[in-house]
Order: sequence, then C-alpha cells, then structure tokens
Amino acid sequence: MSVALAQAIGNIRNDPNVGGYDEASVRQVVVLQILSALGWNQFDRGEVTPEFGVGGGLVDYSLQIDGQPKVFIEVKRGGENLSPHQDQLLGYSFGRGVGLATLTNGLDWWFYLPLQEGLWEERRFSAISITSTNEDEARSVFNNALSKSGVASGSAVEYGEGLLERQRQAILVNATLPNAWQALISEPDGLLVDLLAEKSERIAGVKPSDLQVRRFLRDMVARSSTAAPASETTNIPNAPSIHTPRTTVPNRPVRVGSRRNPRPTEFAFLGSRYPVTTWKDVLQKFSEIVYERHPDTFEERVTTLRGRSKIYYSRNQSDLNQPRPVGASGFFLETQWTAQAIRERCAQLATAFGYNESDIEFL
Repeated sequence: MSVALAQAIGNIRNDPNVGGYDEASVRQVVVLQILSALGWNQFDRGEVTPEFGVGGGLVDYSLQIDGQPKVFIEVKRGGENLSPHQDQLLGYSFGRGVGLATLTNGLDWWFYLPLQEGLWEERRFSAISITSTNEDEARSVFNNALSKSGVASGSAVEYGEGLLERQRQAILVNATLPNAWQALISEPDGLLVDLLAEKSERIAGVKPSDLQVRRFLRDMVARSSTAAPASETTNIPNAPSIHTPRTTVPNRPVRVGSRRNPRPTEFAFLGSRYPVTTWKDVLQKFSEIVYERHPDTFEERVTTLRGRSKIYYSRNQSDLNQPRPVGASGFFLETQWTAQAIRERCAQLATAFGYNESDIEFL
C-alpha cells in the first residue's frame, strides 16, 4: 500500500493541471487514485459509493464497511476554497452518525471527526496539501486516517481522536502559560530570583541584589497591566509574553493614525527588526516569517482565520479582494484592511501559532 500511495501522491504532485481541474476530474484523477492506493475497491459500489443520498442531499463518496457508511468524502473543483463547504458535509455526517469525513479539492485534504463535540473547525484533526506537505507526513496522514484497514478496524477514528486531543492540549497550554507566567513574576519564588540574578551577572559582570530583581519583576507586572486598550486587540487575550524579556528592541508602540508616525517604518518580532513602508507590507512580511517558522502547520492554522464575510488566506487569489503572495507557501493573503485591522490580523496570526501579541511590535 505504501508504494502505491507514494506513486499516487507523486503522480498528483507532478500534474501541473490539478489546480484547474473541474470537480469531475478531481474525483476521477485524484480521489479515486488515492482511495485505490489506500486499499479501497473503486469498482465495488458497495464499498465506494458515489453520490450517496443523505439528508435530502448527496455526498460525493461514501466509503462502506459491511454495507455501513463509515466515511463521507466531499469533492470540490481544483483550487477551490474548502471553508464554505465544511458545514454541509459535517452536517450530513453528524446526522447519519458517520464518524469520519474528508473534504478535498484534490490538492488540499481536510479530515474531520464529525461526532466529536465543539465547532466544526474544532473537529478537524488534520489538514494536508499534496503539493506543500512533506511527502512522508502526507502518506502517514492518508494511511492512518483513510486506509480501508484503518477505517475497518476503528484505528482511523482513534488516530483522529489522538490528534484532536493533542490540539486541545496545545490550546490549553497556550492559554495557560501567560497566566502561569503572570503568577510567577507577581509572586516570584527564590529560584526565579536566583536564576535571573545569575543570568544578569553573566551578561553584565555585576550581580543584582534580590531586592533589585524583585523590583524588576514587579515593574514587569505593572507594565503588562497597562497594555494596549481592548479596542486595539479585539478577541485577542491581553497577556505578557512568555519569552525572556529583550532589551535589544525598545517598546515603542505606535498609535494607528498618529500624526507623528502615520505609517510604520519597521516592525520587530522576537527581537529581530524588519523594514517596511506600508501596513500591508507588515502583514505580508509577518505572514512570510510565520510560514518560514512553521511550514508544516501553516496551512492547517491560517485556513481557520477568517471573518464573517472575508477570507484571510487562500490558495486561490480570486477569493480575495487585494491578494498578496505569502512567500513560497502557495497561499495569498487579503490586504484590504485598515491599519488598525492589520494590527489585529497580525495579533490573530501570532496567537494562532502559539505566540503572544506582545511578541510583535510596530515601530
């Protein structure tokens, strides 16, 4: 199976036309090729059932074990944005009691556990791209989540449950760490004071007193409590950075629309400075930095960032009003925002990848 799957993925990767296929071509050339490599008999309609009727509609494929639907697959045209289609697929799956669902446009594959609790986005346990995801990782996800043997044995659902649990733990940790840091520096114990004093001594050659260290930590708590107003950080938790405080980059936040500095000249992220000339440059450059740091999880996370009427990131630039490319990611980002909105988009992007909004500074 692994050889056949590697061959199938290679064929799709090397096909320059996949991104422009219509839905019927994606089904025939991509989906059935992948399913065949995963052990499914595409010629047995009792095993791979096309246009399966459910809830007054049709699902493109139902994968059956002993006559019972186990996986629903919805297929879209090549390059189409998948986000608007997940509600219908997962609604059908939940209503029929189907434990696994897959949404694909041939290149992007999103995997869900419809019977889990939470929003639809919180039930997605994996997302891969045949063109950009590491090939070993792509094979692993396909084998674990969609192989006939895994679906029949129940291990595919267990695999998805394990990934979802790790994702939930990561979210909980990211939400808890800033609070833990706040508590630690608010009431520092002797070990933290000693560590900070020793580090300072190694850098400066002079060891601060315990009182100086404790005053410094108290000042940090006070500064964090006077962070930017909530209007500048909509829906983003206001928490201090969990990274070691840096002295190489001064904290000089600029108010959006300020007459003194209406446009950014540079921004800083984790101590490194990046020159820019417009707010759109800020969002584009910061998105590229995040992609370079997290190429394997970039797609999975940015596709969850969207507004009520606007898509923030897409592989199809026609989905966006003012698209700009995100480096070599294959994604485009929406830049039709006000300066204030761009600051908020940057904060959302940072927190989506486990950073704090205070890790990025606009200078």
